[in-house]
Amino acid sequence: MLNKDGSHAVTYSKDCTARIWSVHDNAVLHVVTGHTDGICYATLCPNESLLATASYAPTVHIHFMSDASPLAILDHEVPATILEFSPDSNLLAAILENHQVVLWNLAANDCLPPLQAHKGPITGAAFSPDSTMLATCSAVSGICCIWDAIPYLITA
Repeated sequence: MLNKDGSHAVTYSKDCTARIWSVHDNAVLHVVTGHTDGICYATLCPNESLLATASYAPTVHIHFMSDASPLAILDHEVPATILEFSPDSNLLAAILENHQVVLWNLAANDCLPPLQAHKGPITGAAFSPDSTMLATCSAVSGICCIWDAIPYLITA
């Protein structure tokens, strides 16, 4: 994946690492480590300060893009298949293999109980521009769910 201006790329693999590259120099700037199983998904937050990676071991790791240092490890019962940051970069939606949606408040490093309405695989997720709603959809079932994200934005 490329960042917005195309200056950096992120690659990930089954070797449990992700790499942050300088596109101009064709060189690895940072190696993201910490996963215990292959990485299956990665995404950048909208302000490009954070990188989230999901592995086949059911964890999501969040790292700073500037130096690949870890911010948080989010544990799940099953692997995440999709990760989506809210536009304000305060929430991370983890779409899990068991058709659940977990919303993490990154400032509080906390989540509420998983959301579940889909009967089949969730194939897409997107936040509203103001970060107050999350839409999830399943191409298999043809169902789209709209979730209220406001309760997840409240910090302690």
